[in-house]
Amino acid sequence: MTKFTERFLVINARYVPDEKFFWMIIADYVWWNKNEYDILCWSKECLELINVEGMMIKFKTDEDRNLFIMRWANE
Repeated sequence: MTKFTERFLVINARYVPDEKFFWMIIADYVWWNKNEYDILCWSKECLELINVEGMMIKFKTDEDRNLFIMRWANE
């Protein structure tokens, strides 16, 4: 795993059996709870596909995951 900020943990594909998606864990649950609605609205508008399962997010592409990180890392 690679740590980008205190907020996100990106999961390497070799640790996840489902290699069709690019995974990330939300580590800051207080931030997620506060911003979840805005994040999901933005994601629907700007990303191809996002699937949220608890504090895990699956992205269709690595580019989408990187865009998400760039948008929300300092919010």
